[in-house]
Amino acid sequence: MLCIYLSAFRMVGTDLVATVLRVAVLHIATNPSALETLLQEIKAYGLLKKVSTEEIVPYSVAKTMPYVQACIKETLRIHPPFCGLLEKVVPKGGDVLPNGQFVPEGTHIGFSFWGAMRDKTVFGEDADLFRPERWLEGNGKSQSEMSLMEKTLECAFSPGRYTCLGKDVAIMLLNKSIVEVRF
Repeated sequence: MLCIYLSAFRMVGTDLVATVLRVAVLHIATNPSALETLLQEIKAYGLLKKVSTEEIVPYSVAKTMPYVQACIKETLRIHPPFCGLLEKVVPKGGDVLPNGQFVPEGTHIGFSFWGAMRDKTVFGEDADLFRPERWLEGNGKSQSEMSLMEKTLECAFSPGRYTCLGKDVAIMLLNKSIVEVRF
């Protein structure tokens, strides 16, 4: 059944979403605590029943499920859809980084999504581990720390004017699929 879901993504051209879904299934299925918590939430929403091709979980329901959202965020964090180095050239006149450092014009700079998503100053000392609980409210982090985590995660689809045009479709597919996959 799982291979049917994963194959469907390739047909609509969202290869990166298929990869993220595979990573989600891998990490959830091999993490007993995450699997149990996810199954409990799905059951609490009355969605743990026989697979039906006639009744698919609506996106409006899936996006309200906190642990499903945490699993999606953690999957995007632990394995960003784009892992290459995003390179740019500093424009004429130079630029100033958020920490105040001046970068001269013509300098080639790069951003590593993989490294940013494992930044221990943002995600904690366990940043190399798949732990969806880090995204849930009440986990001991302040609002500004949670906001920094969210802003960093936005980089998975590129922020601002460079945002991936398929982001909303990708998020919808992940929401619907995580709930529908039977682990």
